Amino acid sequence: MTEKEIKAQALALEMEYKSGKQDSGLHSIGKMDFEHAVKAIKERRNRKPYTFRLPIATVEALKRKAGRRGVPYQTFVCALLEDAAK
Repeated sequence: MTEKEIKAQALALEMEYKSGKQDSGLHSIGKMDFEHAVKAIKERRNRKPYTFRLPIATVEALKRKAGRRGVPYQTFVCALLEDAAK
């Protein structure tokens, strides 16, 4: 997906929300939210999903640590793996 296509997709979503076609409770998306959405879409292009079988206690501990830091669990695990890979 090109950058132009990404921006077009994000703009189309914004227009749907503004027109009320989406029942999300949102009436408009601000410029910062729009830019954040474009950035998130670009970042997803550089990622690949993986499946790991981990002990339940390990996953629960990771979720607690992520919660204490106020970040989503998968984001926290990704950051740990990225740091370990450096």
